[in-house]
Amino acid sequence: MVADRFCGHVRRHDFFNLCGPAPRTGGTISPGRAPARTYPRMSASLPPFASRAQSRPRGNGTATRDVLIEAAIPHFLRHGFEGVSVSQLAKAAKAFPNHVTYHFGGKEGLFVEAASQAMLRAAKQAEKSSLNSASVEEHTRLLISNLLGPSSGTVMLFAEAMLLARRKPHLSTRIKATLHQLNDAGEAAMVLTLMRTGWRTRVAPSVITRSFWASIFGLALQKAAMGKAFEQESAEAVARLMINLDNAPGEKKYDSPRP
Repeated sequence: MVADRFCGHVRRHDFFNLCGPAPRTGGTISPGRAPARTYPRMSASLPPFASRAQSRPRGNGTATRDVLIEAAIPHFLRHGFEGVSVSQLAKAAKAFPNHVTYHFGGKEGLFVEAASQAMLRAAKQAEKSSLNSASVEEHTRLLISNLLGPSSGTVMLFAEAMLLARRKPHLSTRIKATLHQLNDAGEAAMVLTLMRTGWRTRVAPSVITRSFWASIFGLALQKAAMGKAFEQESAEAVARLMINLDNAPGEKKYDSPRP
């Protein structure tokens, strides 16, 4: 079963408590050349991207590290990487500049960590904004409009962190982990959405999720480079592409039979 196999995979990773108890029934695939994947409708609403409370003990070092990240996120969002100094970041966290070096190896490490955490939060917020969508099309457009609208600064911040990691290979581990988390959590959220609504898809949720994030980061870079000259037709093209992947031919909804 698609959902069971994926949820089993998610439970082996400690990031979001996405799946909850494993469902007893699995998905079915319709016959045909381009099969549509369907999932049993669930009566209970399972919120995607639900955070898992961390129970690990938090010493002074961990607390200082967290405070630095929280203080850095708004500064980096306003000024970017180049526009803020280590001393300013430390002052905002009521810490010392050597704390940035101790916990992150320097400003670059703090920037990548702050951008990664901000991106995961933006993804969670986008998923929440589309939770009650009435159709696949509405769901897709809400996700894109949220990430390229209110959260566009955060998406661009993470895109900048990815470019920084290209020049600083030692930072790539955190970037890769964040991308895997976005893909895995997004796939899990999509599986839960399909199970809850009974919508159909042409391809596996993992394919749709990876295509979605690749498109979002590409659009963010294009929007940042073009500014006001950015053409909304580019975002519309991505929306149409994702809608086409999500929907089975000629059908927007599928009421799965009761077990």
